Amino acid sequence: MKKKIILSVLGAVLLMCFLAACQTTGSAGASMAGTFAETGGASRTAAENDASAYTADTPISDVIQDPVFGDYGRLIFPVNSSYYRGDTLGELSLTWYSHIDPEKTVEIANYMREHAAAGETIFYDIYTEEEKAEDPAKEDTGLFFFRGNPGAKFAVCNAGGGFAYVGAMHDSFPHALELSKMGYNAFALIYRPGAQTACEDLARAIAFIFGHAEELQVDTADYSLWGGSAGGRMAAWLGSYGTAAFGEEALPRPAAVIMQYTGYSEYSENDPPTYACVGDQDGIASWRTMEERLNRLQEFGTDTEFHVYPGLGHGFGLGTGTAAEGWLQDAVSFWEKHMENPPENASPDSGLEQGLQAVEEAMAAGSRDASEMEEGGEDLRQGTSENTIGTPEDFSAAYDYGSGRMEDWSRAVRFIRKNADIYGIAPEDIAVMGLNPGRRIPDAL
Repeated sequence: MKKKIILSVLGAVLLMCFLAACQTTGSAGASMAGTFAETGGASRTAAENDASAYTADTPISDVIQDPVFGDYGRLIFPVNSSYYRGDTLGELSLTWYSHIDPEKTVEIANYMREHAAAGETIFYDIYTEEEKAEDPAKEDTGLFFFRGNPGAKFAVCNAGGGFAYVGAMHDSFPHALELSKMGYNAFALIYRPGAQTACEDLARAIAFIFGHAEELQVDTADYSLWGGSAGGRMAAWLGSYGTAAFGEEALPRPAAVIMQYTGYSEYSENDPPTYACVGDQDGIASWRTMEERLNRLQEFGTDTEFHVYPGLGHGFGLGTGTAAEGWLQDAVSFWEKHMENPPENASPDSGLEQGLQAVEEAMAAGSRDASEMEEGGEDLRQGTSENTIGTPEDFSAAYDYGSGRMEDWSRAVRFIRKNADIYGIAPEDIAVMGLNPGRRIPDAL
């Protein structure tokens, strides 16, 4: 028997009890032995690693020049230093970016140092020495690798920077690190400035990964392309036109493109499923432009998901501590939805698991909180907790979170819709009700 669920929004309402926790071959370069960068000397002991750990007070120059990184330490931060300010990791700021998290900057720098010091290869050249000799600008390219589970699918993250520089420390390294924590293999591309050359470098990076998938221990099926600002355009272009359009052999297109804050407006029937997010105060990338593009893609039958976050400007990255916090988990769920063979532990993010547990507990509480209800749940009454519980056949979840956000409530609804089958809920039986000021929410959803 299908269950019905009614979501009630009380007072100035907003959000989600149970989601509170979610917050190439050939031309692709030489052999792996020839393209793997040196890690810079013997492995350090754990004590040495602890003693030399970076802090917010560590000078950026010390990270760049750390022998453990060999020649690629200079690519961790923008090659053109005029695009960043600050002398230490804690002081770092990047042109056109906001909400840079010093703790995340320190975490990333230490992640790189620890893995390089342990003898792991964390950086890969994508061009041969001959190619770099012919075009010295290719010296400033490569892939930083954030390893997930062996054999897991991969993502390529592309930072923005107006095609003038690469803001990786805020706009691709954090994303890649978080994806690796979820078990996915993630690469962050350092590319040449300029739209054309950037796309050529991304095409080469994809070809490199495909050509060395066995050695890298990655699954090339259902990969995804991620990007913010200029990096979002790169991901979209490669998704639309493919690697062959940028000088590499034709390779499968991504299962999904994940874009942040870019005013890219082109669209075609060839575009992959696309997730996009932006702030409503972005003075560089209009949220209306992004929304309009996704609407056009939907007309072609392409699946999309769009989010606009209140009060946010351009370049918020992971959005930690903002209305956008948690968007990356949403994006991963979107990517997984378009995998032909998603991993068994898809989205190993505790937020969703806790959300399921919360709903299960609410349903289980039905016999206690709604013991006076008639069999079959024809009537509903206010339960003893914040949940209004019916029988397992019918129940509603009511949330009274006056300080919440529209985006939170939206995520709650998406969560229930996504997991409807688990609870035998028919999509047509999901209703969103708003009382008093909360009545605005159903109209928005």
